Parts: sequence; C-alpha cells; structure tokens
Amino acid sequence: MAFRKDKLSRAAHIKRNTHGTSNEISFSVLDAAKMTMDERHGEARRIQQLGKIDLFTGEQEPDYQVLSFSGREGEVLRGAAGVEKAAPSQSPQSGADAVADIPLAQPSVAVGSNGSIAFGDSRSYEYEVARKKAVRRFKRGMRAAAVVAVVAVVAVCVAFGVQGVLAQRSAFDATIRTVISDIEVSDSSLVPLNEVLSDPTAEKAEESAVSAKQSAEASKKALEQAQGNLEEAKGKAASSDDAEVATQAQRDIDARKDMLTSGLAVLEELDGALSAFTSLEEAWNLVEESDSSARSAASLVSQASDEALEKAAELMRESIAKLGESSSKVEEAAAACPEADLSLVREFVSLRTEALGFELEAVEAVIDGNTQEARTLQSQYEEAEEKARQKASEISDVKAPVLSAYKSSAAESIERYEEARSKVAVADEYLRDYAAGDLK
Repeated sequence: MAFRKDKLSRAAHIKRNTHGTSNEISFSVLDAAKMTMDERHGEARRIQQLGKIDLFTGEQEPDYQVLSFSGREGEVLRGAAGVEKAAPSQSPQSGADAVADIPLAQPSVAVGSNGSIAFGDSRSYEYEVARKKAVRRFKRGMRAAAVVAVVAVVAVCVAFGVQGVLAQRSAFDATIRTVISDIEVSDSSLVPLNEVLSDPTAEKAEESAVSAKQSAEASKKALEQAQGNLEEAKGKAASSDDAEVATQAQRDIDARKDMLTSGLAVLEELDGALSAFTSLEEAWNLVEESDSSARSAASLVSQASDEALEKAAELMRESIAKLGESSSKVEEAAAACPEADLSLVREFVSLRTEALGFELEAVEAVIDGNTQEARTLQSQYEEAEEKARQKASEISDVKAPVLSAYKSSAAESIERYEEARSKVAVADEYLRDYAAGDLK
C-alpha cells in the first residue's frame, strides 16, 4: 500500500505548493479528494476540514492550538507556535460520560484559528468506537437493572395480593361453614315434618307431627342466624366460586323457610286427618276382632251340644259388641274430618252387625229347640253376610277417604311445600359437596 501511494505521488508530481503547471497537484487538491472519500464512508464527523492551507503563499497560519482528548483536568495544551495554554477545568463526569475516559489512545488534533485541523494519532477512530461500545454496554446494563427492579416490584405486589386473596378466601370458608351448621340445626323440625307429610298414614305420623311443631321455633331461629352469618360471608367472597356458594346457601335458607312455613300450614290441615286416621285404624281393628269371635262361635255351633251352643251365643254377643265399638270409632273419624266420605265404612259395619245379629238369633233358636225358625234366621244371616262381603270388597283402604279429603283441602299448601322441598334438595346437595371439599 505504501509503495502504491509513493508511486502515485511520483507519477502525479505531487508538490506541497503548485506553481501553476498542468502536471503538478497540490496538497489542497488532495485534501479535497480525501474529504470526499471520508464522507462516502460515514466518517465526516471524525475528520472535518476546519481550515485550509494558503495555495498562493504556501504558508500555514501559525495561530492554532493542540487539543488533547484525554480529558485530564489541568493538562497543558501546547500550540504549534510553542504557546502553552491551560486546559479548562472540567467537572467530574458520571454515568455514560465517565465511560468515555478509557485509556486506549490519546490522539490530538491541531486546530488553527482559521479552522484548519490536523490529527496527531491514527488510532482515534478505534478509540471512539471503543468509547461508544462502552457507553452502549453501560446503557444496556442500566436497562437490565431497571427491568429486574420492575419485575421484583411486580413479584412483591403479586405475592402480597395472593396472600390477601388467600386470607380472604379462608375467612369466607370459615364463615360459610358456620352458615351450613346453622342450616343443619333447622333439620330438627324439617326432618320430622317431612316424615309426616311424606306419609301421613304411617304408624308414627302423629308422633312426628308433634315433634315437628315443638321444634319449629328452634328451626326458625337457626335459619335467622344462618341468614345473618351469610350476609357476613357475602362480604368476604373472593371469587365467583365463593359467590356461587353464597348464592346456593341463600337459596337453601329461603327454601327452608318456605318449607317450614308451608309445612306447618299443611299440618294445620292435617291435624284433623291424623285424628281421623287413628279412629279409623281402631275401628278396623275392632272389625277384625269381631270377625275372629264370630268364626270361633261358628265352630262351636257345629258341635251341636248345649254347652257348645251356649258358648257360641256368648261369642256372638261379643262380636256384635265389638262392631258397635267400631261404628263409634267411625263416627269419631267423621267428626275429626268432616270432608271425608266414610259411607262405605259405615255401611260395611252396619251390614256386618246385621248379619251377626241373624246368626245369634239362629243359635238361640237352636238352643230353644225351634229348628224351623233357626233355618229361617240362618238364611237371613247368609244374605246379610253376602251384602257385607260385597261392601268390604269396595274398601281398599279404610283411611283413603280421609287422605283424599286432606289432600284436597291442603292442596295449595302441599304444592308450595313440595316446591320448597325440591329447592332444598338441590341446594343441600351443592352445600354438602362444598363441605366435603369436592368444589374447592
């Protein structure tokens, strides 16, 4: 490369100052060409033509000074003419500017008063590149540090937020479990109430009704307490799942209140029916006892002895007496539930009593030796017995007329109770799953 430059210089007759001949090139022409090359390579900022050399005199103006890029405070700047000047004091540098003080190379530039410039170190370009790289590294480090700081702040905020949500969730869970416990207390009345209303004709239905009435007030208080605790739980709900649990608990409480209110109203209608059920059950038991005595009497008549006939007549009288008691119980049932149609039961008892009366008279006729009259009375007995048998076949359930009357009179309350019970069943299932942890 050096050889090429020297060859070009000799071929072009390069001189410092041209004398105007056509085959000589001055330095001023070379400077202009160099500037053009530098600008094409993006280095116009590093090397700029601040002054020029006089083309006619060949003399360079001496009034210039040498500037040092080292940036050291108090360094003496020496001009080309030998005049020393003190460098202006600089304030301490910080941040990205401080990175520029890198001891790579200390190039100097000679600047004349007329704006000319001369470089004293060929490594000034590498120095500038290194400085800018250092600045970029510093800025990248600062940005990374800022990102880390932001992430740390966000993480702390999230941690505190999660902790707060967990605490709120725990408070909600504790309160809603108290609500569930209060709801369960209301079962003391609702369970026996449901038992009696599900099967009013059951053997212990009347006992269950009494238990439901006695515990009704306690159930009402438990539901009111559950409502108060639920209001507190609603304020602690931390998610849509919590809100759904609170909603289901509210539905359960409301449905249970409706169930209790409508159920007690049904019991009011059921009171008479329950009493009628008891009377009719007793009446039918007496009919069965009467039938047993009549059968025993008939077996004795077949023996045809006087002693046997007397015993048979006595049993017949007991059987008829029991039917009388049964008839009284039927009338008690009719009084307890006037809406019930007990005509079939009445007719059956009446026909059965009439038939056994003919049977008793026939036995007494045999005892008196009046055989012909005994045969006539026996025929009347058989005819009355057949009528009683037919009427008995029409009675599927002795309590059915009372049950039908009760359902008809309490239809509205029963419908409301059944609807409330269905809602309670759905809400109870949801709350049981929550209490068991299946919904968490």
